[in-house]
Amino acid sequence: MLLAAVYALGFHAWLPTRMPDPANDRAVADVLRAEAQAGDVVFLHPWWTERARAFVPAGLPVVGYLNDEGDPLEAHPRIWVLDQPGLPRAGNAAFERSFGPHREALGPARTLGPYRLTLYRNDLYRPTLFSATDALASGQVQVYVEQPTGERTLCPSDGRAYRCPVGRVWPRARVSSPADRRAPPATA
Repeated sequence: MLLAAVYALGFHAWLPTRMPDPANDRAVADVLRAEAQAGDVVFLHPWWTERARAFVPAGLPVVGYLNDEGDPLEAHPRIWVLDQPGLPRAGNAAFERSFGPHREALGPARTLGPYRLTLYRNDLYRPTLFSATDALASGQVQVYVEQPTGERTLCPSDGRAYRCPVGRVWPRARVSSPADRRAPPATA
Protein backbone atom coordinates (compact mmCIF):
# COMPACT_ATOMS: atom_id res chain seq x y z
CA MET A 1 0.00 0.00 0.00
CA LEU A 2 2.79 2.38 0.92
CA LEU A 3 4.64 1.58 -2.30
CA ALA A 4 1.51 2.32 -4.38
CA ALA A 5 1.02 5.63 -2.56
CA VAL A 6 4.65 6.67 -3.17
CA TYR A 7 4.32 5.70 -6.85
CA ALA A 8 1.10 7.73 -7.20
CA LEU A 9 2.71 10.79 -5.58
CA GLY A 10 5.75 10.45 -7.84
CA PHE A 11 3.56 10.13 -10.94
CA HIS A 12 1.56 13.24 -10.04
CA ALA A 13 4.79 15.18 -9.38
CA TRP A 14 6.25 14.03 -12.73
CA LEU A 15 3.17 14.60 -14.93
CA PRO A 16 3.22 18.45 -14.91
CA THR A 17 6.73 18.37 -16.40
CA ARG A 18 5.20 16.69 -19.48
CA MET A 19 2.35 19.16 -19.90
CA PRO A 20 2.57 22.22 -22.19
CA ASP A 21 2.29 25.77 -20.94
CA PRO A 22 0.54 28.71 -22.67
CA ALA A 23 3.79 29.74 -24.40
CA ASN A 24 3.97 26.31 -26.07
CA ASP A 25 0.34 26.63 -27.15
CA ARG A 26 1.05 30.05 -28.71
CA ALA A 27 4.13 28.71 -30.52
CA VAL A 28 2.09 25.92 -32.15
CA ALA A 29 -0.72 28.33 -33.04
CA ASP A 30 1.79 30.76 -34.60
CA VAL A 31 3.31 28.04 -36.81
CA LEU A 32 -0.12 26.84 -37.94
CA ARG A 33 -1.35 30.38 -38.58
CA ALA A 34 1.73 31.18 -40.69
CA GLU A 35 2.09 27.94 -42.66
CA ALA A 36 -1.28 26.18 -42.88
CA GLN A 37 -2.96 26.13 -46.27
CA ALA A 38 -6.55 25.67 -47.37
CA GLY A 39 -7.50 22.01 -47.04
CA ASP A 40 -5.04 21.24 -44.23
CA VAL A 41 -6.11 19.40 -41.08
CA VAL A 42 -4.57 19.11 -37.60
CA PHE A 43 -4.32 15.54 -36.35
CA LEU A 44 -3.96 15.04 -32.59
CA HIS A 45 -1.76 12.24 -31.28
CA PRO A 46 -2.49 10.78 -28.88
CA TRP A 47 -6.15 11.59 -29.27
CA TRP A 48 -6.31 12.91 -25.72
CA THR A 49 -4.12 15.89 -26.71
CA GLU A 50 -7.51 17.54 -26.60
CA ARG A 51 -6.48 20.93 -25.18
CA ALA A 52 -5.10 21.80 -28.65
CA ARG A 53 -8.63 22.42 -29.94
CA ALA A 54 -8.66 25.62 -27.88
CA PHE A 55 -5.70 27.27 -29.63
CA VAL A 56 -5.67 25.87 -33.19
CA PRO A 57 -6.51 28.78 -35.54
CA ALA A 58 -10.16 29.06 -36.54
CA GLY A 59 -11.04 27.44 -39.84
CA LEU A 60 -8.42 24.70 -39.46
CA PRO A 61 -10.20 21.39 -38.77
CA VAL A 62 -8.94 19.23 -35.89
CA VAL A 63 -9.17 15.43 -35.81
CA GLY A 64 -8.69 13.52 -32.59
CA TYR A 65 -10.62 10.45 -31.48
CA LEU A 66 -9.97 6.86 -30.41
CA ASN A 67 -8.35 4.81 -33.23
CA ASP A 68 -8.17 7.87 -35.51
CA GLU A 69 -4.83 6.89 -37.05
CA GLY A 70 -6.67 4.70 -39.58
CA ASP A 71 -8.78 7.60 -40.87
CA PRO A 72 -7.74 8.23 -44.51
CA LEU A 73 -8.62 11.95 -44.27
CA GLU A 74 -9.35 11.90 -48.01
CA ALA A 75 -10.51 15.53 -48.05
CA HIS A 76 -7.13 16.85 -46.82
CA PRO A 77 -3.97 16.98 -48.95
CA ARG A 78 -1.74 17.86 -45.96
CA ILE A 79 -1.92 16.72 -42.35
CA TRP A 80 -0.31 18.53 -39.42
CA VAL A 81 0.34 15.93 -36.71
CA LEU A 82 0.39 17.58 -33.29
CA ASP A 83 2.03 15.01 -31.07
CA GLN A 84 2.79 14.84 -27.37
CA PRO A 85 5.26 11.93 -27.30
CA GLY A 86 5.98 12.37 -23.59
CA LEU A 87 2.44 11.60 -22.48
CA PRO A 88 1.94 8.26 -20.75
CA ARG A 89 0.73 5.47 -23.03
CA ALA A 90 1.10 7.61 -26.17
CA GLY A 91 1.89 4.49 -28.24
CA ASN A 92 4.15 6.20 -30.77
CA ALA A 93 5.43 3.03 -32.50
CA ALA A 94 1.92 1.67 -33.06
CA PHE A 95 0.81 5.09 -34.31
CA GLU A 96 3.61 5.24 -36.88
CA ARG A 97 2.72 1.78 -38.20
CA SER A 98 -0.96 2.71 -38.63
CA PHE A 99 -0.62 6.33 -39.72
CA GLY A 100 2.56 6.11 -41.81
CA PRO A 101 1.53 4.14 -44.90
CA HIS A 102 0.60 6.47 -47.78
CA ARG A 103 1.84 9.53 -45.91
CA GLU A 104 5.23 11.19 -46.07
CA ALA A 105 6.71 13.83 -43.78
CA LEU A 106 7.38 17.06 -45.69
CA GLY A 107 10.15 18.11 -43.34
CA PRO A 108 11.60 17.45 -39.93
CA ALA A 109 9.41 17.49 -36.84
CA ARG A 110 9.46 20.73 -34.86
CA THR A 111 9.73 20.46 -31.10
CA LEU A 112 7.78 23.19 -29.32
CA GLY A 113 8.08 22.39 -25.62
CA PRO A 114 6.37 19.04 -25.03
CA TYR A 115 4.66 19.29 -28.43
CA ARG A 116 6.04 17.88 -31.65
CA LEU A 117 4.52 19.28 -34.88
CA THR A 118 5.11 17.46 -38.17
CA LEU A 119 3.62 18.22 -41.58
CA TYR A 120 2.73 15.21 -43.77
CA ARG A 121 1.66 14.86 -47.39
CA ASN A 122 -1.47 12.70 -47.55
CA ASP A 123 -1.31 10.36 -50.54
CA LEU A 124 -4.84 9.19 -49.68
CA TYR A 125 -6.18 12.65 -50.58
CA ARG A 126 -9.03 12.57 -53.07
CA PRO A 127 -10.30 16.03 -54.07
CA THR A 128 -14.03 16.60 -54.28
CA LEU A 129 -14.69 17.42 -57.92
CA PHE A 130 -18.39 18.13 -57.55
CA SER A 131 -20.77 18.17 -54.59
CA ALA A 132 -24.43 18.21 -55.54
CA THR A 133 -25.40 19.11 -51.98
CA ASP A 134 -23.11 22.16 -51.96
CA ALA A 135 -24.19 23.25 -55.44
CA LEU A 136 -27.86 22.95 -54.55
CA ALA A 137 -27.42 24.83 -51.27
CA SER A 138 -25.45 27.65 -52.92
CA GLY A 139 -28.03 28.21 -55.66
CA GLN A 140 -25.64 27.18 -58.45
CA VAL A 141 -28.18 24.75 -59.88
CA GLN A 142 -31.42 25.20 -61.69
CA VAL A 143 -34.28 22.93 -60.69
CA TYR A 144 -37.23 22.45 -63.00
CA VAL A 145 -40.00 20.03 -63.90
CA GLU A 146 -40.06 18.99 -67.54
CA GLN A 147 -43.28 17.96 -69.23
CA PRO A 148 -43.35 15.26 -71.94
CA THR A 149 -43.82 18.08 -74.47
CA GLY A 150 -40.43 19.54 -73.47
CA GLU A 151 -41.93 22.50 -71.61
CA ARG A 152 -39.99 23.30 -68.43
CA THR A 153 -41.43 24.85 -65.27
CA LEU A 154 -38.78 26.39 -63.01
CA CYS A 155 -39.02 25.63 -59.31
CA PRO A 156 -38.42 28.70 -57.13
CA SER A 157 -36.14 28.42 -54.11
CA ASP A 158 -36.86 29.71 -50.64
CA GLY A 159 -33.18 29.39 -49.70
CA ARG A 160 -33.68 26.02 -48.07
CA ALA A 161 -35.60 24.00 -50.64
CA TYR A 162 -36.90 24.29 -54.20
CA ARG A 163 -40.70 24.41 -54.38
CA CYS A 164 -41.87 22.52 -57.42
CA PRO A 165 -45.49 22.11 -58.57
CA VAL A 166 -45.30 18.38 -57.72
CA GLY A 167 -43.26 18.51 -54.49
CA ARG A 168 -40.05 19.81 -53.00
CA VAL A 169 -36.36 19.27 -53.70
CA TRP A 170 -33.74 19.77 -51.01
CA PRO A 171 -30.31 18.42 -50.15
CA ARG A 172 -30.66 15.49 -47.73
CA ALA A 173 -27.80 16.72 -45.49
CA ARG A 174 -29.70 19.92 -44.76
CA VAL A 175 -33.12 18.51 -43.78
CA SER A 176 -33.92 19.95 -40.39
CA SER A 177 -37.53 19.44 -39.36
CA PRO A 178 -39.37 16.13 -38.79
CA ALA A 179 -42.13 17.29 -41.15
CA ASP A 180 -39.57 17.69 -43.96
CA ARG A 181 -38.21 14.19 -43.33
CA ARG A 182 -41.66 12.67 -43.79
CA ALA A 183 -42.39 14.50 -47.05
CA PRO A 184 -40.90 12.62 -50.00
CA PRO A 185 -38.67 14.76 -52.19
CA ALA A 186 -39.71 15.39 -55.77
CA THR A 187 -37.44 14.24 -58.54
CA ALA A 188 -36.31 16.82 -61.01
